[in-house]
Amino acid sequence: MGVDFVLLPNTDALSTIIALNQKISQPGQRKIKLSTRQNLPHISLLMGGIKRSQLNDINKKLQKIAANNSIFKLNVAIIQYKNECSSLDIVNIPVLQQLHENLVYQMQDILIYPVEANMLSTNERVEISTLNWINSYLENNSFQKFWPHITLGFGQLPPQVEIPEYIICDKLAVFQLGNHCTCNLSLLRHSLLP
Repeated sequence: MGVDFVLLPNTDALSTIIALNQKISQPGQRKIKLSTRQNLPHISLLMGGIKRSQLNDINKKLQKIAANNSIFKLNVAIIQYKNECSSLDIVNIPVLQQLHENLVYQMQDILIYPVEANMLSTNERVEISTLNWINSYLENNSFQKFWPHITLGFGQLPPQVEIPEYIICDKLAVFQLGNHCTCNLSLLRHSLLP
């Protein structure tokens, strides 16, 4: 399974982010429709492949990590438009960087590469860019290259849109990935400390 280890925004932040997603004029056929059930807004911390049989071991590790981290209040830096996609760029702080690095150290020995299209949870044709992003995550998006952000969708937001000052994230989770690296199928979730 192709998976994403993520921070999930709380209920209020989810509503705000989904409302921003709905304001994007997503031209063409490439669309990301965020919701609270499928394609959840998230901050990716680590991507790769796993075997379903490893979920129990991953769950134990994830539970310990969640038990040592408090709810995150993360400042939003800007809305960035990059590679035809809009995203909320999150200000990286030491505890967020530490969480990312801890996950990489805890999980890197069990991750499988390359992730292939049949390992994702989607009915769509999986784009090569999705597989490239997942398979190059450790090399291109880890440690000093870690880029905390929340993808909003393809296209740009209208210029007058108000963006949130901060996002509260209260859960650490693992999702099976869908096309465009969406969080498609929930596998594991743990609440962070209050």
